[in-house]
Amino acid sequence: MGNGDRSDWGERIRRWFGDRVARLGLRPAPASPRADGVYPDYVTCPHCGELEVEVWCNEKEARCHNCGKTFEHKAQPECEKES
Repeated sequence: MGNGDRSDWGERIRRWFGDRVARLGLRPAPASPRADGVYPDYVTCPHCGELEVEVWCNEKEARCHNCGKTFEHKAQPECEKES
């Protein structure tokens, strides 16, 4: 088995698991905006592929709870004021 096969296998497992999680409705429901208009955003980690990294919409950086790495997050226009 070559290295290309292993990376493809990992990606297929991630997609399979993500599909099952979505079908079972295990994703958190979108939260209501706070009084100041800030709300949580759920993004995918570009480093490990974790599907649900929670970051507030006004934050410019996110930290993955799975791999611990930080990555850039584009603040949403409607909540760009810094908290």
